[in-house]
Amino acid sequence: MNNMPTNEFAISKRSSRKRPVSCHFCRSRKLRCSRRFPCPNCTSRGISCEVYASQPPENLSEDKSNSSTDATTANILARLQALEDIVLQKNKQISTPDSNPIPNDLLAQSRSIWGEQNASEDARWLQLECSIQQMSCVIEPDRAIFKERPIGQINEGVSVMVQSSLMVPSEDTTKCFWVPLYQESRCLVEKYVEDLTYLVHVIHIPTMRATVDQLYRDIHVQKRPNPSHVALLSSIIANTLHSWTRQDSDKWLSLPVDGANKGAFMWLKATLDLLDYASQTSGDALEGIQARIIVSSLVCNLEGVSPRYRSLLMTAIASARELTLHRIDYQDDSTNMDRRTTSGTVEAEIVRRIWWYLTATDWVLSHWEGPLKGTYTVNPRHMLVRKPSNIDDADLCHGTPIVEWPMEYPTYVSYTLQRIRLGELCREFTDRTSIFGSEKLNYDIVLEYDKKTHDYIKGFPTFFQLEGGSLQDIEKINPKVAPGILTQRYILNTLTYAHRCRLHLPYFAMGSVNPSYAFSRKVCLEAARAVIRAERILEKESISFVRTRFRFAGSMHCLSIAIIVFVLDVCLYKNEGHEEERKREAAEACAILQNAKNDSSIAARLLNSFMQVIQKHKVSINGMNNASTDEGANVISTPDLGSITTEAAGAPGSPSYGFPGLVAEESLLNPQSSYWDGITQTFDSRTETIDWNALFFDLEAQGLDGGSLL
Repeated sequence: MNNMPTNEFAISKRSSRKRPVSCHFCRSRKLRCSRRFPCPNCTSRGISCEVYASQPPENLSEDKSNSSTDATTANILARLQALEDIVLQKNKQISTPDSNPIPNDLLAQSRSIWGEQNASEDARWLQLECSIQQMSCVIEPDRAIFKERPIGQINEGVSVMVQSSLMVPSEDTTKCFWVPLYQESRCLVEKYVEDLTYLVHVIHIPTMRATVDQLYRDIHVQKRPNPSHVALLSSIIANTLHSWTRQDSDKWLSLPVDGANKGAFMWLKATLDLLDYASQTSGDALEGIQARIIVSSLVCNLEGVSPRYRSLLMTAIASARELTLHRIDYQDDSTNMDRRTTSGTVEAEIVRRIWWYLTATDWVLSHWEGPLKGTYTVNPRHMLVRKPSNIDDADLCHGTPIVEWPMEYPTYVSYTLQRIRLGELCREFTDRTSIFGSEKLNYDIVLEYDKKTHDYIKGFPTFFQLEGGSLQDIEKINPKVAPGILTQRYILNTLTYAHRCRLHLPYFAMGSVNPSYAFSRKVCLEAARAVIRAERILEKESISFVRTRFRFAGSMHCLSIAIIVFVLDVCLYKNEGHEEERKREAAEACAILQNAKNDSSIAARLLNSFMQVIQKHKVSINGMNNASTDEGANVISTPDLGSITTEAAGAPGSPSYGFPGLVAEESLLNPQSSYWDGITQTFDSRTETIDWNALFFDLEAQGLDGGSLL
């Protein structure tokens, strides 16, 4: 009996040793293992099924320390496998019950798919590695430092500092970019925010202020600031000084008006130098693109759509593409190098404002005379960027959900959204026309496009309508943006109506002999009167833009288009009745231009440009004295109004110049004046020889296109 228990124990012991144990994975996860290898649990997960004990079964219970070590190892391996599953996204496979293992063919198919995905990802990564190159450190730019000094002592935005005793360029030569003192810069920035950002709102005001603060912190601790940040500040200073008035000297900084206006040219050049230096060092940055856009608006006001302006615009578009701004809302974009700009962030909204400003400008320019007419760079099928949200900058905060206001609520972005729609209309019209076709544009297309433009104007939010309320009315809705809304209303209406005039003006003269084009005359007169009405409405408001609006080429362009319409109407439609009233309309428009030349050189250049263009196209009046340009002067002088007579057009070949805005005001306001008879005779005899496209092209070559406000 004593042997019996011993024998039973021995038998049971031998029996237990022969039983298979669970595999590594099942023991680590505490799963029921079938103990038939490979087990269903491992098979369903596509992992290797390993027997728990590497030693013979007889030794399993004899070495408990080895068993403990194996369990720890199995646990580590299981954890590593789980991490690998996450990385390779294998954890998407749903584990099945032991009684329902995944079939081998399905498992093989899944492994094939995983392999293809991994291979595709590797191929794409290698392609990007081969295609995307970083800037080479071999091409080193000139050394540069950044210092601050009182703005009154900055005579040049960038200077050259020589470290050696020899005052010649050497290895010790360093560029020095100057910035005003911190408090001065803050005043200039706030002036820009209050009066100018409404024109080209491609910034986020709190972010821009933070950028300026960081710039000065870097300078104070002798750390090299980002050149793009300095360029952004410099572009803001240049625009601010260009619009400086006596009221600004009392409110912001004690700067002489003449000195500030001339200083704008220095800061403009400094911005261009900074942008060039930034492109050589830090590469493309959002702030650099913003600086190019802001400074291009100033260039356009000074030069028009010049080669320099077009270069700045195209470079900004290219830089935006380098930063993949054109695909900011493509969520699966692995080429986006800055994931801060994911949808729903402040950075993403800034990107949308930048990209859509560039896109709308590109499309608008496709409809204007010049090298870019009939073409555009940004294809809507080659971008994926949502339009900016209708939200105030103060409501656009980091970590806060973006909640849009309805379109009828005025915000900083209201004008931007309307400007985008105008750009879309221009692109649609460009797509319907051919720049290489010899056939004349189908008038039905003009009428179709005019209807779209008319509907676009009628769809303006209430606060953008010409009779949309005064400053006090808008302040009741949103006081933060009320002055800017009045500025934007003026810009939007004058440019849109001038745009409509340009569409119909080639058919305006034809309507005097062909009743089929009578509609073009009606549209042109309505649009020209709307431009003058916008001027009269703005004059009644007490905002700073009223004093500086004629420093913007866009204002001059719109006024000039209105004057052309009124003068042509008097000359070509003298038998249509209401002659005196129509002459008075022309006289009032010319009077605005006369007043403008006293405040800005743009009006003076406009008058001279009209004289040159009209002389070139043989539209002239005897007795006009040619305007002269003072040698070495920046401002073009205007003719003496007292010496202008109202004689009729003389014989061909006689020296004659003319434009109604240059005659004495009493002659303009007197509909019975012989001046009107003279210009009428001139237009009657020369109408068929006027090349309207060339006329506009010459005006725009003089810087009168207004692209900066668009």
